[in-house]
Order: sequence, then C-alpha cells, then structure tokens
Amino acid sequence: MDKMKLYLGMLWTSPITLLCFLFYILPFKTMGWYDSLGFREKAWVYTVNAEKAPSFLMKYWAKWAGHAMGNLVVLKKYEAGNKSHETTLVHEMVHVRQCMLLGVFQPILYGLLMVAGKILQKYIGDYDAYYDNAFEVHARRVAGQVVDVVGYVKKLQATKKTQV
Repeated sequence: MDKMKLYLGMLWTSPITLLCFLFYILPFKTMGWYDSLGFREKAWVYTVNAEKAPSFLMKYWAKWAGHAMGNLVVLKKYEAGNKSHETTLVHEMVHVRQCMLLGVFQPILYGLLMVAGKILQKYIGDYDAYYDNAFEVHARRVAGQVVDVVGYVKKLQATKKTQV
C-alpha cells in the first residue's frame, strides 16, 4: 500500500479511530489493562494485559482472539513468531483495511450484515450471523483460516457420528 493511499485511508477512518481510542483504548491502557505493541503496517496494535485486567474483561476476551476498530487493533495475546497470533493479526489487519476503504460506513455495513444474518439464522438455521458475515469470511480467507465454518462444523459432527 503506497504512502498516499495509507494516509488517505487513515484520514477516512479517523473518526472511528479517534472515538475508539479516546473512549476505549486510552482508558483501558491508562488502567494498565492493555499494553501497546506499537504501529504495525496501518494500525496501532494493543494486547490485553491478562495479569492486570479485571475478570469481567477476561470473560469478554475468553471468546475472542482480537478485534479491530478503525486503525486500532487489540489482540488477546501476541508473541512474535507464534503462528496462531500472527494469523490473528493478519485477520484483524484485513478489518483495518476494510475500514480504510469504507470509512465510517464499515461498522454500519458490518452491523447491517449481522442483523441480516440473525434473520437468516432464524429462518434458515444453517447460517451463523458472525461467522458467515461477509467481512469475517473475507478476513478469514486472507488470513488462511477456515472459511466455511458452519459447513466445517457439520463435517466434524458427521465424522464423529460415523466413528462411533
């Protein structure tokens, strides 16, 4: 990504980045719950400090490996060279790029897809509002993660039944 695109993308994403930094990252970092890993490619990356974070925050992080907001990424854990952690960082950087392309419309579109997914989930059943969300599918595909999660889970369940 050349520098001009990077700067324009960061400018386009700045309302989200600024709000999330001021009302989420800064307070949690000030309390010692998040540690900074610095600027990587196109985002400021933070990690959860499990030793200082309160139990309610750790319960939240029990089901997530990371999340991105504007040009901010928070990872549950990060060790350089750890394949799982590197994959999570790649996944979250895709969300940063999505936000740099769509600006303030990215969280709106993401939310609309979640609502539509909940409706599909209710009436179709074989749909997961989060894992089948187009933003998530794209990020998993780029990061080399499993894309067809619902189908993958069904295959695992079918395999377990045939082995019994």
